[in-house]
Amino acid sequence: MSSKNEYRRFAAASLESTENATDLTTKTHQLIMADAWLDLAERTTQLVDHEADEAHRIMEQPLTRTTVKWNRLAAGVNRRGQSVNYR
Repeated sequence: MSSKNEYRRFAAASLESTENATDLTTKTHQLIMADAWLDLAERTTQLVDHEADEAHRIMEQPLTRTTVKWNRLAAGVNRRGQSVNYR
């Protein structure tokens, strides 16, 4: 969670640095950097939201052997907790 706030702070710092820039090239680069930081913050937010939704979905399922097996397969882990590639 803190990384998205950090990314937003970086974007704000990039925007603030455009005020001190004397040439158009520097201002343009700083605006591009600010946009990239904001994009990264948005993607991080979407990923965190997706992972939270997935965790809630899994928690709401009745716990059965089949559910555990499929969740393990999706995570790429065997019964012993070892990473495996089923593809």
